[in-house]
Amino acid sequence: MRLKGLAFFILISLIVSSSRPVLAQNGGAIEQIDRAMTDVSRQEGRTISRSNSIWSWTERTYGDTSLGCPQEGEVYTQVETVGYSITIEVTGNTYNYRATPDGSIFFECAENQPGEGTPQAFPTPTVPPIGTPSGSSTVQPLSSAEWWTWAYSPDLDMLY
Repeated sequence: MRLKGLAFFILISLIVSSSRPVLAQNGGAIEQIDRAMTDVSRQEGRTISRSNSIWSWTERTYGDTSLGCPQEGEVYTQVETVGYSITIEVTGNTYNYRATPDGSIFFECAENQPGEGTPQAFPTPTVPPIGTPSGSSTVQPLSSAEWWTWAYSPDLDMLY
């Protein structure tokens, strides 16, 4: 009977320990996210935290130490580098940071720089005027570059 109780306790412990969020297991990401929150707080003039903002992060291996966001006038070591892309949205402003897990590289990814963080402009589709004969209008398929992104804010309980 004691063995069954011990097996049950181990099983419950495994279930509880495996249900922890991934973020809690990645201390390097948490430290860098909080570091970015501190910088955004400075820029916004108020305290910004993980609990009062919309934010996300991704980890990937970049081809150099620019972490996918080269800054003008900088030179980068061409070596595979694990890094984070941290995005924070506050009061309509979006901030993007890049960091390595140990924090030795940390910077705000400036807008309009070449690289992964650069927004792309998409052409505005033209719509033929009402009453155009169907034989003279053309239908153009969407290009593969036109896409949608959705985000969920648990604080606002909103999908946008």
